[in-house]
Parts: sequence; structure tokens; C-alpha cells
Amino acid sequence: MLKIIGNVLNMSLDIAGDVNILDIMRADNSKYTEKHKGQIFMYVGLYGGVFPELDNFGEYTRSYFTIRLAWYTPCALKYRTWSRFFNIFSVDMWICFALSLVLAVITVSCSSNYRHKSHLPESSSYSKIFSVATNIIAVSLSVPVNTQPHPTPLRLYFFCWVCYSVAISTVFQAYLTTFLIEPGYEEPIRTVEQMLKSEIKFGYTNEYKLLITDTSDPVDSAILNNVVQCPDVDTCFVWGTVYLNISTILTDYTLENYYGRRNWTDENNRPILYELDDGVVK
Repeated sequence: MLKIIGNVLNMSLDIAGDVNILDIMRADNSKYTEKHKGQIFMYVGLYGGVFPELDNFGEYTRSYFTIRLAWYTPCALKYRTWSRFFNIFSVDMWICFALSLVLAVITVSCSSNYRHKSHLPESSSYSKIFSVATNIIAVSLSVPVNTQPHPTPLRLYFFCWVCYSVAISTVFQAYLTTFLIEPGYEEPIRTVEQMLKSEIKFGYTNEYKLLITDTSDPVDSAILNNVVQCPDVDTCFVWGTVYLNISTILTDYTLENYYGRRNWTDENNRPILYELDDGVVK
């Protein structure tokens, strides 16, 4: 078809693959420019921005092959082992529980020492700080103690501590069992704003460099300040899916390619990269 058009318009056409032209230009751009100075180049079926080296040498025909570029971030992430404890209780709750242990040890120890100074009998298990700490921790772990306290005030406090420990232990064991059976998944990043607030870097290849150049735009500026250059698309994909440390730009064509190679889902058939709701770049 190109030859027919060229003959009708009395044009001399030199048809070559764009990949071959790109290899020659990358080898020596200056010599290529000087050699073909004054010639007209027309790229058929290609779109601008994919190969920046070609943009200054010619024009593109109208392509019917539509490419959609969007941001993708790691998703379907399992909760880390250490984070399961903080999913059961928050950090503040764990701190309060630790402080309650310290307060219980101090209260029982002071009460026992007061009775000792008043010449009232009390077991050595509640008069020494180490023994008191052992008994308090044992109760919090649902382990019986060797000796029960004798005074009524101490028994009342001890009973309250047992009820408190049973409540904490019941909730903890129930949720811990659930996490051991099904660890669950973290909530993925869904918007560009969440992506910018996260600690994940942004990675894309050189051909997408021209898509993000506006430093006056706050989104582009934030991306440019935290960008990682990938040597190729597959490397970006590996960094995002294996190491989970970057958000990357992918086309729907690339996505279908990975899906066909069965690299797009994990063992539970969940996608390993998630497209942002408002992450369409071009």
C-alpha cells in the first residue's frame, strides 16, 4: 500500500524498519543526521514519545492502534509476620498493656511490703519484686501461680488482674489464630495521591521520560523527585512485583502480554499489580 501511494504521488520511498533506524541513530546520531539531512521521514503506525530519538526526524501517521498508559502499584500484599501483632492490638494498646504489667508489679510489691512493715504475715512470693513479676506475668499468660495471696485487698486486686488478663488473652488468641490460618492482605494503593504519600518510588523506562516533564505540576514534580530509571520494562515489572518497591507505568498491551505469560497473578490468582483509579498517564 505504501508503494502504491508513493507511485501515485511520484515519491521515492525507502521503506525500512523503525527498529533498524533506531539502532543506527543510537550508534552515531550526528553522522546519521548529517547523512540524511533534507530528507523527509514518515513513521507509519507508530506514535510519538515511544522512541524519543525519532521524534525530531519525522512525522507520524494516524495510528489506529490505541495505547493506554497508566500507573500500576504493588497490590495483594500479605501482612508481614511482625505486623500481625499490631493488627490485633495497636501500638498504643501494647504500650498500655506493658505499663499495666509494670503498675501491677509495683502495686502488689508495695502492698506486700506494707504488710511486712506492719508485722503481718505474707508469702515470699508476693514480697520479692522478682517473684511478684513472675506471678503477674504468669497470670497474664494464663498460667497458674504457686501461691495465692492471703490479704483481702491483695486478693481483690489479684482477682481483677486475672479478669483483665483473661480478657486480653482471649481476644489475642482469637485474632492470632485467625491470622495464622489466613494472614490477610494489606489495602492496596488506589489513587495517585495515596501513591505520592507512600514510601514507594516511581520507576519507568527512558521512552516514558517525556510524559512527565512538567515541574510546575505538583504531581509531576513529586514523581521526578523520587524517580528510578529502569533499563527496560521487564526490569520495572520485576522490581514492582518481586521487590514491591516501585510504582511503574505500563500499557494495556504490556499487561496483556504478562497476563498471557501467566506472570500477572500470584498463587491465589490475585493480581500482583493494581491500576490506580486515576492513574491514566496518556
